[in-house]
Amino acid sequence: MTFRFLTAQFYQDHQTCRQILEKGLRPYICLQKGNNLFFMIPLRSQIKHPHAFPTDSGGISGGADFSKTVVIVDGQKYIDSSTIPFVEPMQRRGLQGKDYIVEQKLFRYIQTYKKALQNQNVPRNKILVQNSALQYFHKELGITRLIASSLSN
Repeated sequence: MTFRFLTAQFYQDHQTCRQILEKGLRPYICLQKGNNLFFMIPLRSQIKHPHAFPTDSGGISGGADFSKTVVIVDGQKYIDSSTIPFVEPMQRRGLQGKDYIVEQKLFRYIQTYKKALQNQNVPRNKILVQNSALQYFHKELGITRLIASSLSN
């Protein structure tokens, strides 16, 4: 599993995106799909929703938070490959060997997000969409056709 930081340029270019976490030294799990698509999943503590992969054996208070995942096309501009982040030993152990599981759970979350986006008249769906960082990455996710229907709600 690869851990990386986002660059200062990423935070500057996305400063108006309220659902993107702002902590500059937060480690992210970096999943690459194809040549130029990266899914950056932040590691957090105190996660209070089910859209996460827990890394501590005591519950889901800490782990990989799928709801705050960012999608990056320009990895050289937005992913800091010069510095390897420190990951808390408990979180690292909780993720070790779980690459496939984390990836599958992320893509299930993305599918859940897409379904919620199409049906925001249901309160829990509207909350899921409003609290997800994926709302800023529709183009990268190939769901631009859903934007018009989500804006009418």
